[in-house]
Amino acid sequence: MREEETDEERRKRWVEREAKKADEQRPKEGVCSSCGKKVKEGEYIEVKGKILCAECYEHELDSAMDMEDMGAADSCGAG
Repeated sequence: MREEETDEERRKRWVEREAKKADEQRPKEGVCSSCGKKVKEGEYIEVKGKILCAECYEHELDSAMDMEDMGAADSCGAG
């Protein structure tokens, strides 16, 4: 006679199954959506559904930081 699975065991089994499906769906290689460079798994970052090589990701981060800095400068002042 088989023992019934606990809620915790069922949840753990479900999480493991979903993690495996997510890994199988992740592309093993792709093309940077910014510069067109071919990249393999571990050489790219997926951001908002886009694949970016490390260089383009760094550039995008720098651009975002610059925009935040400009916004902070605009809001400063004695008024």
